[in-house]
Amino acid sequence: MRGNAAIWILLVIVMIFVAGGLASTFLYIKAEQAGAVATEQRAIAEEARARQQVGSLQARETAEREAQKVQAITEFLQTMLESVDPPMEGRDVKVSDVLDQATRQVETFRGDLVQQASLWTTIGKTYMSLKLYEEANEPLRKALDIRRKVLGDEHPDTVASENLLLELRAQEGKADEIQKPSPPKKAGK
Repeated sequence: MRGNAAIWILLVIVMIFVAGGLASTFLYIKAEQAGAVATEQRAIAEEARARQQVGSLQARETAEREAQKVQAITEFLQTMLESVDPPMEGRDVKVSDVLDQATRQVETFRGDLVQQASLWTTIGKTYMSLKLYEEANEPLRKALDIRRKVLGDEHPDTVASENLLLELRAQEGKADEIQKPSPPKKAGK
């Protein structure tokens, strides 16, 4: 009987060790899975943080470019408005005089071509509002040419330039000439 009791005790001890081993193995597997999930979540969070930093950097660069554009246009406008000096010329200065001066200065504008097209458009629209249709034609045409070259025929700004030229023709009373301006011919065609 003593032998049976010893076997039972040994059997219980073995079962406790087996159960402990199984429990330890189960808990180890769960811990490894939790660690893998945590590592994956950290990687996702770091990737999101990196994307956010890239987006933030791109937004900052865009804001800086826009600020440079505004600065260039502001400097141009200051130079343009300061260039017409009534006391020096001994007469009253008209808006058309300022526009004439601006027209000469746009060619030297240090901004990019799209900004230059915007300036040409502003000058052309101002001439139109003064009913100086003949003077409005050239700046509006230059704006359209630049936008076609830089932005393409289908860009909304290019289409807006075309529409302004159509509006100019209508205001001039040249309804028979109203048609969509054709794109410039390419060399060799």
